[in-house]
Amino acid sequence: MFKRILLIFLFVLGMNLLSFGQTVFKENLPEDWSIHKHVTVSADQVSAFSKKLGGQISSLENYVIDTTAGLIQINVVQCENEREAENVYNTFLSIYQSPEAIFRDMNRVYEFRADNILIMKKAKSLFDGIQEVTVWDVRLKIAPVKKSSDMEVNTLFNLFLDYQKDKENSKIKENILQISKKFEFDNTITFCNRFLEDIKPEYQIANCMIKRETPDLIIFEVKDPEKELDIPKVEVNAFIPVKPFTPYIPLDKVESLYYTSPTAYWPSGHPRILDLSDNILKGIDAPLEKLNAIQDWVYQNIKYDGVTGSRYGVIKVLEQGFGRCWDKNDVLVTLCRAAGLPARQVQGWVYGKSGHIWSEVYINNRGWVSVDATVPFLGISKDYIPFFMIENGEVPAVYWDLPTIKKVQKK
Repeated sequence: MFKRILLIFLFVLGMNLLSFGQTVFKENLPEDWSIHKHVTVSADQVSAFSKKLGGQISSLENYVIDTTAGLIQINVVQCENEREAENVYNTFLSIYQSPEAIFRDMNRVYEFRADNILIMKKAKSLFDGIQEVTVWDVRLKIAPVKKSSDMEVNTLFNLFLDYQKDKENSKIKENILQISKKFEFDNTITFCNRFLEDIKPEYQIANCMIKRETPDLIIFEVKDPEKELDIPKVEVNAFIPVKPFTPYIPLDKVESLYYTSPTAYWPSGHPRILDLSDNILKGIDAPLEKLNAIQDWVYQNIKYDGVTGSRYGVIKVLEQGFGRCWDKNDVLVTLCRAAGLPARQVQGWVYGKSGHIWSEVYINNRGWVSVDATVPFLGISKDYIPFFMIENGEVPAVYWDLPTIKKVQKK
């Protein structure tokens, strides 16, 4: 019986075969990750590992990667052919009893080891089509919002879901009508509008016109939107491209003053925020290092807790020390703006999970870097599907129903 294949890493490290050159492997890594050690196993030892792993191996390399949130070990097993790779993959699978720590790409198998499961998942995703654009086919029913009751956005969404199941229920209708009075609905909405490898997002909305379009966002105005319970109900069919862990380079100049100014939701000029930002960033000058420091502080110091869909407000979140995804990303955006880093938010969906809010921070010479303050690293996976751009903090829409999402072939 194997000892969780850790023997591979320990055995390899024990050999004096270290090399620290640049390899093709590094091209798959995020900008803030670096190769700490790289070990290539000799031909004789590859033969021994072939027997242990149950498949013919042509090469075996081990990488120790330094991330902003800790170290991860990655073993790269190159097999003679796809059949042998399948055998090696099955051996790993029998050891781990789960595919979380392994990934197979044709005749190559990767093993991932890290104390932090989130780092391991991110590393795995790097080799799961990192260079490819994924296009998502999305069907949405939304109520565009101009002003919201922040702590009741999720409540209204859940009432909408209940209403879909029982439209004759007078109590549900009454609750919707009461809560909806706290919202100011709209007929315009701002979607993400990014060209990724010449793939343009597509939006199909009945009775609408484009009010404004840039390489970053597109604003639609819906004429006489359909209403239900006197609330707009806009149906959207969209094809949205996503390229994970890759900064988006805008074609237009980023208006730094606009994206660093305080708003009602992001009080970046508040004395407490400015003092906290100064304390976090003492001795740090480089923009990317500032972003890493701010994200690390939010991740470590704001506990993920509270009411689902909460939005307590930045100052209250700092006082209580906890919040959900929206709260944590509000704090991150506010601290970034206070530090002079242009920042905004995205409202979207994580495929297979739920609705989500994450952030974007502009770094010179890199572009808009996606950041989720609920995880300990920069970048987002291909499962983060951006719907709406949030530039001032105001929620742009409430979902009438769960979106329908499926992956389509690259166009």
